[in-house]
Amino acid sequence: MGDAVATTTPTFGRGVATTFLQVRQLLALLDTGPDPALVAESFDAWCEDHMLPWVLDHTHLDGDLVRRWKGGDIDLTRRMPSDLILTAATMAPRIGEQITGYLAMFEPPSSLDPVEPLARAVYESGWRPAYSSGPTRSELVDIAAAVREDSAHTVT
Repeated sequence: MGDAVATTTPTFGRGVATTFLQVRQLLALLDTGPDPALVAESFDAWCEDHMLPWVLDHTHLDGDLVRRWKGGDIDLTRRMPSDLILTAATMAPRIGEQITGYLAMFEPPSSLDPVEPLARAVYESGWRPAYSSGPTRSELVDIAAAVREDSAHTVT
């Protein structure tokens, strides 16, 4: 159960939600199944259909975030990750009207597919979300290097 079945990043806080969905499904299967020993196969099939899409959504998001954190721009030649589609909703209200099911996990990640072209158009216009306040990537690298150097010189 939980991360043993479907590990997602903490970006959207989905770990507890996916775990509750799994528990609910497993209990439903145990309530209706004649033999609890046979439930594993049905549960596995359900997880494949309902949990795997969330894992894949987060895997795609993570890979793209790492690329962007390293200074890469939004890649409009590839499928857009969910965070960019959601962020584009600030500029395209029609996106916001259609993402509630995804945000609440009532609809799978594929529910964002119809609004991806709208999000792509937002980014093709040149718009980019504002950076959060705080240090830049290079400043964070310098801070981490300084901490590491200080730690190496600390006598324990």
